[in-house]
Amino acid sequence: MNDTPAGGAGRDRGSATVLTLAVACAALLAAIVLAGLVQAYSARARAQGAADLAALAGAAQAVRAGDGCGAAGQVARRNDARIASCVQDPGGVVLVRVRVPSNLPLLGSGNAWAAARAGPVR
Repeated sequence: MNDTPAGGAGRDRGSATVLTLAVACAALLAAIVLAGLVQAYSARARAQGAADLAALAGAAQAVRAGDGCGAAGQVARRNDARIASCVQDPGGVVLVRVRVPSNLPLLGSGNAWAAARAGPVR
């Protein structure tokens, strides 16, 4: 006795479940990758904003014959960034490089880096 319906349709039984599961897994993986990309972009944007503000603060202080790198470091810290390097030239131009810690899905923790330069207009 054969329990298979006519035409062999029994071989396909349950294939929709497997296909649905595969599509759901692919969608979940795509969502995780997209979330990681968005978080990395966000961290980079935060780092660039912190670098820009730090460079502007440093240049403003340097024009007043002060410690531009000290001012840049304070502003960077207030923006959850750390100064990786800071250079102040005699003309009042300040160049800073900052890092912002970030945690990325599947990749773990890392740093987003950015640099900015500011000084007086001549």
